[in-house]
Amino acid sequence: MFPVLLLIAAPAGIAGGLAIAPLAAVGGAWTLWRCRRSGAARQLLAVLGPRPFWLLFALLSFYVVGCIGAWFGESGGPTFATALREANVFWNFVLWTPLFVAAAIGLAASAGEVRETTFRALVASVTLLTVLLLFQQVSDFALTSPLRDPNEDPARHMISVGKGAPILACWLWPALAILGRNAPRAAFALYIGAGLAIWSYDFDANRLAFVAGSTAFLASRMAPRITLTMGFSLAAAGLALAPFIVPVLSPLVRRNWAAVPESWQQRFGTWEILAAAIRRDPWGGGIGEGRRIDHAFAAAHPDHLALHHPHNAALELWTDLGLTGILVLVLVLALLWRQAMKAPAAGAAAVAGVLAASVTIACVGYSIWNPWWLATLVLGAGLATLAIDSENAGDSENAGDSENAGDSENAGPVGKSRS
Repeated sequence: MFPVLLLIAAPAGIAGGLAIAPLAAVGGAWTLWRCRRSGAARQLLAVLGPRPFWLLFALLSFYVVGCIGAWFGESGGPTFATALREANVFWNFVLWTPLFVAAAIGLAASAGEVRETTFRALVASVTLLTVLLLFQQVSDFALTSPLRDPNEDPARHMISVGKGAPILACWLWPALAILGRNAPRAAFALYIGAGLAIWSYDFDANRLAFVAGSTAFLASRMAPRITLTMGFSLAAAGLALAPFIVPVLSPLVRRNWAAVPESWQQRFGTWEILAAAIRRDPWGGGIGEGRRIDHAFAAAHPDHLALHHPHNAALELWTDLGLTGILVLVLVLALLWRQAMKAPAAGAAAVAGVLAASVTIACVGYSIWNPWWLATLVLGAGLATLAIDSENAGDSENAGDSENAGDSENAGPVGKSRS
């Protein structure tokens, strides 16, 4: 099922990514259904490590904190009506999040022919998404123009179609690691094609993500442990210190305000407001609080344009879940770093690329509670593990020979589990 879901989900990005969330949820439901058998449950837990308790506890804790935060609304008290009113919280977090996480764990725990097929499906879906995005550009969006409202602004249609570009920017790196093992020229061609597709959609976040992913991917090839440590450390530090980073940058940005594009002026103005609110009250006000703060400020200051969401995942998480949610999420990142440090070079490169691209877009782009974007982020983590096992799969026979020869230290941890 997973290979089929992947092949369908990635190209769905050309239609605004809308199909990715339900397809990922189906994968998560299928994974949970497998858990009804104790053997399958042990296989799924094994992917979290030899002692999965702490990572599982951290994931569940973040989910519980989010669910509690989902109940707090404008009134400051938990009400069911508020939870449903605030950005479809019930669907976007309370239901979707555990299904996406289950799907990612299921991807990482797949084995045998299913895993090999999933390798090929990932490469095929990333390749197809690249081709479709490029075709949409050169054909004036021929695939989706019949669906467009005649009165719709063409720029808005491009923005919707362009949601396939951040999906491609996040999922490209494990596909390159898998393809590059046996077909480096094809991997390089895919990298160039994907870069052109991402670059052709004129959004700074996509381009920054491609550059960040490329840098992390290449750096991790040369120094995997250092790159992973730096990547996870920067992500955790940026998340924890976001409310204090904004006022440090504010004087520099304000001095060059005229040179800042209007869309970035709107973003930064909102970030200043949210950062100040977080420093006053660091405990969060429930999901949707960041948007409420910005809209309340806009109502009192007509010159300020209210945004639909903060366009910054760290500030949005701070305003919505508060310090408790941030601390739990930092713990999740630390435990994921610990698992990623066991990866061989090629696998580490995929993890670093996914992390760098995802964090870059999340810092300036979509709401963290948007279901298609949340699914893209969570599935990206699961897809990165495919590249780790792909690297070990080719060495499993050698690892087995080494063990027979008494040189068991040469066998990688993932290779052992698959032998």
